[in-house]
Amino acid sequence: MASHFRPFWLTAEQEEWDGLWKRNCFKVCKRSDLAADNRVFTSEYVYKLKRDAISGKVSRFKARLIV
Repeated sequence: MASHFRPFWLTAEQEEWDGLWKRNCFKVCKRSDLAADNRVFTSEYVYKLKRDAISGKVSRFKARLIV
């Protein structure tokens, strides 16, 4: 990630990851442990800046893990 906001985006990713683990949204497993008919989903992050409605300043860096 080549952005001067990199530390903020990484923090947002970690917050998303922690929230997903707390809600037991998924299970990490080895591919070798899966049955032949199971599917493995790939994922990526979507990033969004949340801005203050009045001043327009950045109020939050938000990352969402999507499948």
